[in-house]
Amino acid sequence: MNLKKYLLLLFPVFFACVVAEATPNCLYFNGNDQYVRIANDPLKLSRYMTVEFWFNADSFIQGAGMIDNGTEAPGGVFTGYSVCTAAPDGIVIRIGNGIEEVSVALDSIAAGRWQHLAFTLDRFKNDDNIVVFLNGRAVKKADCLLRPEYPSSSDPYGFFIGKYRSGVRDVFYRGKIDALRIWSYVRSNEEIRRHATGKPDPDDTRLKGYYPFDQDSGDTLTDLSASENHGELVNMDGDAWTRSFAQLLTTEPSDVSFRRIVCSWDASPDYAAFTVDVSRDADFSASIPGFPLEDISTRYCILGDIDPGTYYYRVKGRHSDMKRYFLPWTAVRSVSTVTDAATPVELSLFTAEWEDPCAVLQWKTESQTENALFILQRREGNGPWTDIHRRRGGGTNNESRTYRYCDAGVLPGSTYRYRLKEISYSGTVGTLAECTLGIPVKTSAPPPRFLAGPVHPNPFNPRIRIDLRVMEENAMRLSVHTLKGDCVARIAEKTYLPGEHSVTWNAGQLPAGVYILRIQGERRSESHKILYVK
Repeated sequence: MNLKKYLLLLFPVFFACVVAEATPNCLYFNGNDQYVRIANDPLKLSRYMTVEFWFNADSFIQGAGMIDNGTEAPGGVFTGYSVCTAAPDGIVIRIGNGIEEVSVALDSIAAGRWQHLAFTLDRFKNDDNIVVFLNGRAVKKADCLLRPEYPSSSDPYGFFIGKYRSGVRDVFYRGKIDALRIWSYVRSNEEIRRHATGKPDPDDTRLKGYYPFDQDSGDTLTDLSASENHGELVNMDGDAWTRSFAQLLTTEPSDVSFRRIVCSWDASPDYAAFTVDVSRDADFSASIPGFPLEDISTRYCILGDIDPGTYYYRVKGRHSDMKRYFLPWTAVRSVSTVTDAATPVELSLFTAEWEDPCAVLQWKTESQTENALFILQRREGNGPWTDIHRRRGGGTNNESRTYRYCDAGVLPGSTYRYRLKEISYSGTVGTLAECTLGIPVKTSAPPPRFLAGPVHPNPFNPRIRIDLRVMEENAMRLSVHTLKGDCVARIAEKTYLPGEHSVTWNAGQLPAGVYILRIQGERRSESHKILYVK
């Protein structure tokens, strides 16, 4: 048999293996007695955490556990953290220490649709310690200064998927769960939005539990994180493993103008093609002419020459071995075309203050509409306006967002005028605000050659990031020392060119404790106290 014939015979087998490996699955819970139990020691988080997963609820039973890492005593006092459904169409996130608890409730959650839920806990923030995200958007915030505690008994407590355990009775979830991840740090808004349809690095030590649900049989739920904290399927037979259509998410339109909208969505590589539907009605009583549009290979669809107004769009994706019919739609996203009356940015703050050795510009928005870019400009005397900084806009959102920029290119004794401009997706340029700042004649330090942003996260485990803004070419050394002054790590020693730089350090096997990070340049140096926790 020649090589060509041999390859032709092998190709169907190879193709079938690839398709089989690429087929994503999830678990279906019947709402009666099915659940997954996981040993919860690696998942007992208290200072910082991020929990994220995909769900598709058949019904919203009061108190049914989607995930539960705790218990409720007969008196109703909750210990640990959990996410439960709530009648008639809600979800409740609970965090408790056995004495008190904080709950955050979401309502009007659609049944029968795959949706992405995430929440973060940062006990060391001044406020809004809990942030809840639905389908990539921050939808609820709450203060929470208590530290989660966990049941001391091991019989039979643990981390449950599909069941909520209380001292009175167990309440079981009815629906599907997929792509569960538990982190020991606070993931940013951008990380949650950008990675909802992606796969994390299983070697990231901050990832304490990673359950992709991509098995098709067996009584064990595999944890791909370094914890290897596998789950045990209880009362679940082979039919519990079923095809998943999670990790497909409508996103903010990538372009909006007066008569044009570019509908966008994110999806995992498991999908081969998409169907997009567009309507003028939120309930999709009728699609606009030409829709639904099927077998799209891109992750966007252009609506051109349309009547101005509000549109709604949804998407469904199919895998390479499936037909396009009877597949579930994503959550619906709405978008309005840009009009002359549109207010692109609702600005609540724009200030300039002198914080030796630089001018600090800060602005805060309460909402943004199709905002593509912020441009910060500076003017001295009657001179021309000069662009000094550009910052990506927030698209369309109703969140409070704060921005900050340090301007080190100012001279003592001078007065500067600053203004903030924005550019919309349609290319419209508008001026949002202006302010004036006088620089003191005498400053305590000459203009710096570099500025170091706050190191983060701090406390950290085991990686920490240092952001640098270099104004002039500068030979720099970054090192870590004990409180006694002993050097335990040289992070970097090189010449940095002007621009923005980011350096990451992994503490590895060093003992937990307080260290001093030193950043030394040709003209100045900085020291930061950092806390390594394990």
